[in-house]
Amino acid sequence: MKHLSLILLCSVAFAGSDLPGVSCDLGAPVEVTGSLVNQVSIMPIWLTGDMEEVVEPLLLFEPPSEYAAVDSLDCRFVVPNRDGICPAVVSLSAATIQETEDVSLTTQAQQAVDIAPQWLQRYLIWKLSILTDANQDRYGALLLAHQGENIYDELAFTVSRLSWIILANPSFDETLLVDNAEGIYDHDSFLSYVNVKDYGGVDYYSTTEYNTVVGSDTVWVEIPRDIYYNYVVMPKVSNEPPKNDASVYNEFWRQYLWDMDDAGYPVLNQVVNPNVTVFWDEQLRSWGWSTTPEFYDSLQAVEIVSKWTRATLDGAATNPRPQQPNVIAHGHRGFCGETQDLLSSAARTILIPTTCTMDVNEDHVWCELWWKGEWRGWYVDTINNPYCAYDVDQGGSKECSCIWSWRNDGYTWDDVDIYSQFCTFTVTVTDSAGTPVDNATVQIASEAWQSTSLIRGTWGQTDRNGQITFKLGNNQNYYINISTKLGGSGGGFSEVITNSIAGQAYTLNWSPQYLMPELDCTELSEGSWTKYLIEVNYELPADIMNGRDYYASPRSEYAEPLENGTADFFIVDSANWDLYQAGEAFDCYELIQGQSAGEIWFYAPHTDDWHIVFSGDRHQGVETFAEAEITLWEHDGTGIGGGIIPDQTVTVYPNPCVNRVSLSFATSAQGSTEIAVYDIHGRVVETVCNEILEAGSHGITIETSALSSGLYFVKFKGEGLNSMRSLTVLR
Repeated sequence: MKHLSLILLCSVAFAGSDLPGVSCDLGAPVEVTGSLVNQVSIMPIWLTGDMEEVVEPLLLFEPPSEYAAVDSLDCRFVVPNRDGICPAVVSLSAATIQETEDVSLTTQAQQAVDIAPQWLQRYLIWKLSILTDANQDRYGALLLAHQGENIYDELAFTVSRLSWIILANPSFDETLLVDNAEGIYDHDSFLSYVNVKDYGGVDYYSTTEYNTVVGSDTVWVEIPRDIYYNYVVMPKVSNEPPKNDASVYNEFWRQYLWDMDDAGYPVLNQVVNPNVTVFWDEQLRSWGWSTTPEFYDSLQAVEIVSKWTRATLDGAATNPRPQQPNVIAHGHRGFCGETQDLLSSAARTILIPTTCTMDVNEDHVWCELWWKGEWRGWYVDTINNPYCAYDVDQGGSKECSCIWSWRNDGYTWDDVDIYSQFCTFTVTVTDSAGTPVDNATVQIASEAWQSTSLIRGTWGQTDRNGQITFKLGNNQNYYINISTKLGGSGGGFSEVITNSIAGQAYTLNWSPQYLMPELDCTELSEGSWTKYLIEVNYELPADIMNGRDYYASPRSEYAEPLENGTADFFIVDSANWDLYQAGEAFDCYELIQGQSAGEIWFYAPHTDDWHIVFSGDRHQGVETFAEAEITLWEHDGTGIGGGIIPDQTVTVYPNPCVNRVSLSFATSAQGSTEIAVYDIHGRVVETVCNEILEAGSHGITIETSALSSGLYFVKFKGEGLNSMRSLTVLR
């Protein structure tokens, strides 16, 4: 198979209409260039399951009493993909630890991060580290100007989630973010059916609660934190960039829509007034298509904003198709694309959690309301209604194919299962050696409604297991394009599923042209009881899935956390750091690969500068959140004659091993020596040695045939001996 970089052009031809319902630009049609149908496997969905992650706990290790700490550093940073980062250099000649510029934010940016809620700090570090120093100061100053105010968390959230391309644009007015946050609290003080609730503490946050009818009672129901920030606070509803300039009448939509007073049209804050006391009764409701509805205070808030949207857009769409909610509202014209954008932005204006839902293949879009753990279909004439998509399974006329919703930071998810019978399609991308390929971009196309043209219907990136699963509608044909930095499936799309069957789980395994990279290094064994001891305790709380949306302008790039990071770790001297940076083979110490946490005690064998390195070289697109505590310990010289400590080594060979492994070590004096093997849960699986040994070099061979495959740790403790090595057993 010939492997080419991805070239994707995408559009749709619509029969019988001058203008489509969807208002975003879809580009040109995609091309079918082959078929992979015979490589797709099928099984019932109920037979499939999710892979589980293994959390590896830390083993604790204490420094010998002869060592005293002389310097330390705590740092937080992001490990890049296809590269490494050195957060700190340990200078033994100066007995200091220096943080590098690679992980340093500007002073203002770091101060802004430090006072943000803890749950937001990682995202802020990720976003700010992408920006230039000038832009770090720009947004750091914005946040610090509102330190201690109740809008600080909303401001910090929007900085952490909006596209860095938007934030870096010098024409973007960052005071829009303040207007957006202040509008939330202003409207909260006016509205009766909703309250903003603020929670304190180091992990402070806000959310909203709603007065809701449940049965014959009215109760207040609080929504989760992340729903509030992503679908109430977020100042972006679909593909539009946030604006408050002259093109949108010099006001952000949260303020403009609130009191827009065009002659002959209802005013939002008059029809949703303090006398409206009920948010929703959780029922399926339909209220028709009238452009001249009557408004009553006894109506529920969701019905009022739906009728307001329909009354505001009382004309058909014309070119050019506006994307900005203010322009849509003031133009009073639109099809489903404009209606979706206006309903969503108006709902967020009155603090209702809403997202935009897309079915570009069938030329229809609408909104969804989040409520009690579920997304509910919502359009101007109905709510809580799966008929919003007009699928034949709900009595409509369309066979829906790909339906997805927007989180507005670039992340999208499939939810065709709300509206149609569906199948799943799992794509697994590994190289020819079976190594998973992360962050491969997988795009799915299908025929457009009433057309033979193909358009891209949904997309996503493979996770660190090399997998992605799509939910797809039934009775449709599907086509695939896969793109990786190791090679792609070509410039067009290949057919993979013909006439999809509801309830089936389709699978495809695919490999790119090239192998996943490996670190080109040789791990060395350090000395024991040298003058300096370097301690590194690190945690990788999460890997970061990266991806983008294809219809927003400018594009948005998301950071989706995957619990327990998998970056690599090692320590190198200056010469080998230069070799590593040049892409050449290098020697390193304390190599740990793919573990979410590590505790390293490194006896530096010579007085050089030592580089602490975290590597994402084996990741194609996944980045990693990292937190590290680095301490430099110095020996007091007791009993070691002039302060020079013998260079005694500990080796574990071969590693990985199959049936046996040899341990070599040295003790400085006669005394009790203990060597034990631990599993990843910190349990002793075998005590190798527990006896009095003479001073000198020793060797022990242990049988590992009874051990299961996996990662173990060998801990050495004795006279002049205090070390730990990892051991991998293969089967």
